[in-house]
Amino acid sequence: MYAIIDVETTGGSPSLDRVIEIAIVVFDGTQITDSFSTLVNPKRPIDPYVTKLTGITEEMVQGAPLFEEIHEKLLQLTHENIFVAHNVKFDFGMIRQEFKRLGIDFNRKQLPERFCRALIHTAWATFVIAWALRSRTGTAPREMPRQR
Repeated sequence: MYAIIDVETTGGSPSLDRVIEIAIVVFDGTQITDSFSTLVNPKRPIDPYVTKLTGITEEMVQGAPLFEEIHEKLLQLTHENIFVAHNVKFDFGMIRQEFKRLGIDFNRKQLPERFCRALIHTAWATFVIAWALRSRTGTAPREMPRQR
């Protein structure tokens, strides 16, 4: 099983910056078995460049949960799953640092980056098909999420 993860952050330094959004899709190789996404209150300002890049404003994260309020869910979704991300070193480093701030040593097996993109695209295609089928029954969101 794979935990495909994407984070948005206040900047590019795990030691200085914080997570402001996280999305996790658990993928077994053929289907999505679980997912979670949320904005995260970083307890610090968001650089205007980051807001321009991500569209995430300080107002949007003010009422969002703190990382410590969602960390148990992240542990659950990543437990015994291989960590996958477009930029696995960066995303893993940011999440690991957030856990370190809580006194938790976060370690997960990581898929080498050269294999990540193919797996992410397979999971994305699975998601799009499921979304299209749900949209026919009226159970999908009004707008199709975009892949980055």
